[in-house]
Amino acid sequence: MVETLLNLAEEKVVEVEKAVKLYVEVINSSQEYARDAATVLDKMREEKRKVMSNLIFHIRSNFQIRSIHRKGTYLSPPMIY
Repeated sequence: MVETLLNLAEEKVVEVEKAVKLYVEVINSSQEYARDAATVLDKMREEKRKVMSNLIFHIRSNFQIRSIHRKGTYLSPPMIY
């Protein structure tokens, strides 16, 4: 699960970097396109934030579960949808 989230996070980072470059190019050429690009970029950044938050949550949960297992107690992790 964490590896899948890491791959997804990496993809989102690359997507946002490309969008930022495109946004800068668009700003230099047209105000109308710049507004549209800004809207798309904001949506992409929000998606990236969600993926990163989900990744951090799963890493923390995994770490906590391993710590609990060492103590002899088991708690199931909360589900994220």
